[in-house]
Amino acid sequence: SYFRYFLNLNFNILLGIDGISIFFIVLTAILMPICLMVSETKIYIQTKFFVLSYVLMLFLLNAVFTILDIIGFYISFEAIVLPMFLVIGVWGSREEKVKAGYYFFLYTVGGSVLLLLSFLFLYHTYGTTDYVSLIKYTIEEKWQYFIFFAFDVTWWVAK
Repeated sequence: SYFRYFLNLNFNILLGIDGISIFFIVLTAILMPICLMVSETKIYIQTKFFVLSYVLMLFLLNAVFTILDIIGFYISFEAIVLPMFLVIGVWGSREEKVKAGYYFFLYTVGGSVLLLLSFLFLYHTYGTTDYVSLIKYTIEEKWQYFIFFAFDVTWWVAK
């Protein structure tokens, strides 16, 4: 059956920390408690849910910075959108907070569709989504342009 085939895909989630990601992990570990302390006087409703949203964001950000699998990176990167949507939509400071939350969600998810397509292309072409294994392959120049365009559009839309 199709479901069984889907479960047999070769996705291995590898974790690792390099010289760049360690700085992002430390920065996240410093900034999240500061954000919680600053918002302590401003959040009056559902404070436990607010703190839980921030803890979930901290976990997912650490996953983004440590996962060495591009599909795992994509999943954790997109999963951050949900708690951020809630933080913007529930605890925002203006009347348009729900609208702003929807725009944030649509731009982020919509902008990263090309990124997902480029990841699926790499998996289809090379049979792996492991970043360390993908470094060893030489990608044809025409496909490099497509992949760069997908990454660049995702960055500009998210910006």
